[in-house]
Amino acid sequence: MLSANQDRTAFAPGGAKAIAGSKPPLFFTVIISLNLGIFNLLPIPIMDGGVILLLFIESLMRRDISLNIKERIYQAAFVFLVLFAAVVIYNDIAKTIGTRLP
Repeated sequence: MLSANQDRTAFAPGGAKAIAGSKPPLFFTVIISLNLGIFNLLPIPIMDGGVILLLFIESLMRRDISLNIKERIYQAAFVFLVLFAAVVIYNDIAKTIGTRLP
């Protein structure tokens, strides 16, 4: 334990981490968890939000969507997500080396 009279520089660099406590890592974990939860609820068919959306559409139509149509929707969503990830990665690399997307 640290008292008010002790010099905090005596514990550097690990002392600063000990003084900071566990709040920053816990806060970071909470933010990551919330972001993943919100992203998972987006109405993209592969994600949970997309499944909820398809179930909602089926309930409005009062019949099931055929398996063939669902497969095509999931395939298109998968291709969209892969292309989106590729563009994001490309832009990150381009910013790192200093070039721009045409």
